[in-house]
Amino acid sequence: GDVAVGFVNVGDDAPADITVTWEEAGLSGPCMARDLWAHRDLGRADGSFTARAVPPHGCQVIRFFRK
Repeated sequence: GDVAVGFVNVGDDAPADITVTWEEAGLSGPCMARDLWAHRDLGRADGSFTARAVPPHGCQVIRFFRK
C-alpha cells in the first residue's frame, strides 16, 4: 500500500515547487509523507503534496503511507 513518488526538476534556472495529486499517484485519503533521502517525516498530506524548492536537475523522493 505504500507509494513512492520522485519529484524531478528538469529546469535549468531555478528551484521549483512540484505538486502531485492523489489521483496521479493512485492514492486516496490522508497519508503520512516521508522524505526517503533526508530520512525525515514530513507530516500528514491529503489530496495532494508539493515538494518545495527542488533544485535545478534535482530530485526529491517521497514515500506516502498510512499510519
